[in-house]
Amino acid sequence: MDHKYIELNDISTRNDANDITNYEEHFLLPDNHSVGSQDHEEISLTVKIPNEDDIHETSSVSEFTPVLSGTEGHSLLNKSNKDSLDIHISSPIQQNIKNKITFKSLFSLDFELTVEALPSLIISVIGLTISGWLLNIVMGWEVYENISELIVLIPILLNLKGNLEMNLASRLSTESNLGHLDTYEMGKQIIIGNMVVLQAQAFIVGSISGLFAWFMGGMSNGSFLALDKTIVLVISSIFSASICSFILGTMVSVIIIYSKKLRINPDNVATPLAASMGDLVTLLVLSVCGDILIRLKGTIFNDILLVLLFALIPYWCYLALKNKYVHDVLFAGWVPILSSLVITSIAGIVFEKYMDSYKGIAVIMPVLNGIAGNIGSLYVSRLSTDLHVGVVNNYIQTFITLFWIHLPTEWSFLILIEIFNLGDTNVNLLFIIVYTLMSVLLMTIILLFAHKATHWFWNHHFDPDNYCLPTLTALSDVLGTIFLVYQYYLLFLMGDKSNYIEPNH
Repeated sequence: MDHKYIELNDISTRNDANDITNYEEHFLLPDNHSVGSQDHEEISLTVKIPNEDDIHETSSVSEFTPVLSGTEGHSLLNKSNKDSLDIHISSPIQQNIKNKITFKSLFSLDFELTVEALPSLIISVIGLTISGWLLNIVMGWEVYENISELIVLIPILLNLKGNLEMNLASRLSTESNLGHLDTYEMGKQIIIGNMVVLQAQAFIVGSISGLFAWFMGGMSNGSFLALDKTIVLVISSIFSASICSFILGTMVSVIIIYSKKLRINPDNVATPLAASMGDLVTLLVLSVCGDILIRLKGTIFNDILLVLLFALIPYWCYLALKNKYVHDVLFAGWVPILSSLVITSIAGIVFEKYMDSYKGIAVIMPVLNGIAGNIGSLYVSRLSTDLHVGVVNNYIQTFITLFWIHLPTEWSFLILIEIFNLGDTNVNLLFIIVYTLMSVLLMTIILLFAHKATHWFWNHHFDPDNYCLPTLTALSDVLGTIFLVYQYYLLFLMGDKSNYIEPNH
């Protein structure tokens, strides 16, 4: 089925060397056509151009962007007079495509999506597994024993930091598929601007996460952390957020640029890789920073460092506001990001309560939550790109493909646990069955939510790249943590007590 979309990108008029006005229009065809309608509709758009001799096309439609069928070799831009361009589109319109669900369609996979996404998901599982293994180790470090709020901070910070990187990956994937990264100067400004925004967001998110973990930990424990330990908590949070944003932002930018050159859709690879590596790097930096700073607890060095970090927040915001491509991004999406902070804190409290009750829960939690969040984010990224470029795809096939490829991803993780005996977890047949059922339930909920939420945000004039991902990953973290606890509880009721830790009296 042909997709109906045409793009006029970056047509510029130049009055002088310093005066450049960019015109960009995306033509979305009306959605009021019935399925199978063969009627033709003509759309006329006139773009006023001050001087036709100064028109320059600076970028083209991405190879991943469908164009109007039947227009190969024909010019869509017709000069009607010297001051305007008329664009005429005449083609069958099919916007409301309804895909019928049949038994056969439940096993019909998108081959391109599977080939491109499955390897990146497997790689993400390795990263998430290492994150879980690292989390299981650092739980015994002095800093976590002295500052239990760091345990509450872990899922909060991982979620919020993951959101920033996945939002960046989704935004840049959309920009790439729209052709905005094809020109060197424009691409450089967009990428640098996004890196600056990422630093501003990281400093703000790190500060809020540290303070919120302090508050939630105090409410849960019945007493609040002393000031010197609170400073260690907040500095560790900001440092880890900032350092990881730079590392992951660079990695995401490189992945998206080279994905385009290798003719791979960045929507299929960038988001899961960014999320999985983000968890690993954030956890490592958080633990190392906390371990160093706890030794400097109560010194003036920590006090000065905290003041300097807070002072850098307006500086990063100022730099972001100066970039015309990203200044709006700085203000977009904060409501869902901060809302996800509150939601994810539930996962942190649940994890802190049960981490000493079951074997391997610290290893499994990041992976179970991460796989669901990565696949859901991949789906949101593809949907968002299609909505931006005005494309209608077979989303049932995409949904089914992502659902099925999550199973080998989960099972490869269980194989890693068994081979390396991670967390002393006993992975028997009953464990595999119950874990698979819980992961299937979680994945179904996340994919359904991703589909509905992306279209809801788009229909209410919010960019899904900025608004949908934080809510989705927060939901994944909370449901995944709760389902994991219930999994262990069900195994206990079924008589499998091999992963239960007897409480010390």
